[in-house]
Amino acid sequence: MNNIKTTYFVYVAVFLSEFSFFFSLPLLGKSPDLSASSVAACLAGAIILESILMLVTTGYLERISRRKLIFSSLALRSIAFLAILLSLSLYSWILFFVLISVSKSISKPFLREILAGNLSGESLKKAMNTFSLFQNSAVFVAPSLAAIALNYDLINHVILMVIISGIAMALMALTINYTSSSNKKSGS
Repeated sequence: MNNIKTTYFVYVAVFLSEFSFFFSLPLLGKSPDLSASSVAACLAGAIILESILMLVTTGYLERISRRKLIFSSLALRSIAFLAILLSLSLYSWILFFVLISVSKSISKPFLREILAGNLSGESLKKAMNTFSLFQNSAVFVAPSLAAIALNYDLINHVILMVIISGIAMALMALTINYTSSSNKKSGS
């Protein structure tokens, strides 16, 4: 994947990362077995788990190929959506949020690093702003799409499309062109 394609791949990957979390919000309201306290516990637990995992594991994950990390992250997201496609029980939601938290803790630090490895100067500054734009737009698009899909009884089709797009993105991740910042500085 050349630098431009890699940059756009990172934008779409970060969009899907935030999308996965916020898409679930309208679905949580339609889950028959969930109380308000269990929904709150799932959401809070997911954010806390993601933060702890990011702090603890990022140093260990440095040694692993970025391609494999992003592939794993996107594959975990697809599995998470498969869990709620099969059932909207409390256990499926717990599995969903655990997998999403692990997925986001793997991808968040390294997606920015991939951008920094491929771009520099003013291009990098613009790319980071666009990165934030994609991240923030998912916060609006995801719950809106889920609410529309629920309203028109298309939610299973949309979840299936999210799973398929996650698998396609995971396979594309194996072609990421990545230059570490240490290699970039030394000119190799």
